[in-house]
Amino acid sequence: MIIGDPYKFAIMFDEVREWSTCDRLSGHFAFCMNGKMLPEGIINAILDNALAKVYDKLKNAPEDAELFTMDAAAAFGCIYDRVYPSDINRDNDYRFELAPEEVIDEGYIVFVIRKADEIRVLAANPKYDREQSRCIFDGLEVTEAVLDEEQYEEMISRMEEHLRKICCRNRNARTNRRQP
Repeated sequence: MIIGDPYKFAIMFDEVREWSTCDRLSGHFAFCMNGKMLPEGIINAILDNALAKVYDKLKNAPEDAELFTMDAAAAFGCIYDRVYPSDINRDNDYRFELAPEEVIDEGYIVFVIRKADEIRVLAANPKYDREQSRCIFDGLEVTEAVLDEEQYEEMISRMEEHLRKICCRNRNARTNRRQP
């Protein structure tokens, strides 16, 4: 299933029955941005969790006009510092983090930000400096997509539809297990 325009921004997922259990929907999950799949390879994701997180983050994207209008690389760096501050006394601001854990585990960082009736998605696959516990941004390619309100609302609506189906499926699976 693809929700959105893969040549702009989309969420791609598909159940793999062999990976799923009666109460967990597992399968492939990826973002599509500007015709590229992020991450590039197939990953096993718990789809009900991944879709719920992405839905919640898109629906509640933080608004910041200044960050929204910055150059993609500069905005990515500023948001990264908010989400993963180097100062251990500052709280992490995870509101910007769009990617589910399975995508993050593959080294991809995906952020979302809002300005009025537009959503901007920024994604990158930075190298990680283990000594500094920080990502390296020198020469980093940041992929971006901007969705207008109509595109954004269509994605939200379709995600709600799929999440309802998943909830019904999980509820039915639990009910069927309880019956003698």
